[in-house]
Amino acid sequence: MKRIFVMIKPDGVQRKLVGEIIKRFENAYLKLEKIEMLTLNEKKIEELYSGLENRKYDIEINGKKQILDGKKVQSWLKYYISKGPIVAMVWSGENSVEIVRKTIGHKNPVLAKKGTIRGDFGKDDENKSSAENRACRNIVHASETEEDAEKEIKTIFG
Repeated sequence: MKRIFVMIKPDGVQRKLVGEIIKRFENAYLKLEKIEMLTLNEKKIEELYSGLENRKYDIEINGKKQILDGKKVQSWLKYYISKGPIVAMVWSGENSVEIVRKTIGHKNPVLAKKGTIRGDFGKDDENKSSAENRACRNIVHASETEEDAEKEIKTIFG
């Protein structure tokens, strides 16, 4: 059984979407192994987003393609995640990473398909948020790979 880390971000918690998000993963035949609502301290946020400072992000702002520095994106995410409680979860099942990634939808809610978590509940736009110098409020985070999942599970749950 493969595991994946999923985090309902502060906007998802504030909007009372926790039960709906859990239901979607259960309906996808995944098993909830661990769940905890918590407010992350600065150290855990640093660990969770370590490595982003070395990335580059291609975005479009006002019709112009731009490259964002990873340090900037990292600082936005750290601020965003510190603004309220999150719900941290570990899910398991065959192909859990692929199933969860498909269930949550595109990282930019305006591009996410209906029927996905971000497509049904997302209200923000990644390009707009970047133009406003802030993280996109896209409700949920999920590990991109099994390796990322193990690192994120260890960071949050020890």
